[in-house]
Amino acid sequence: MHSLLEWRALFEMATLPTALPWLLAAPRGDGHPVLLLPGFLADEGTLAPLRWVLAYLGHDVRTWGFGRNLGFQRRHAEALERKIRWLHHESGRKVSLVGWS
Repeated sequence: MHSLLEWRALFEMATLPTALPWLLAAPRGDGHPVLLLPGFLADEGTLAPLRWVLAYLGHDVRTWGFGRNLGFQRRHAEALERKIRWLHHESGRKVSLVGWS
């Protein structure tokens, strides 16, 4: 059943052009780091539209850097914690986490 829900991504991608004017009119970001995390079994390429819109709005957008999300892995969790701490240290600002599922 859950795998059937993944097909809705095709519908969502098809509606993106009509939603773009509203997305681009969203409030401007303040330049703080935003870390994007792909949904289960997705890779960073699926985040491209979200990454583009958030960067356009003024956010410092980063991706997780581990390729395809194959579910919880302790080494990724620990590396993500280090990455979040580094982004905070580098920018001196809070880091927003945005997951796409």
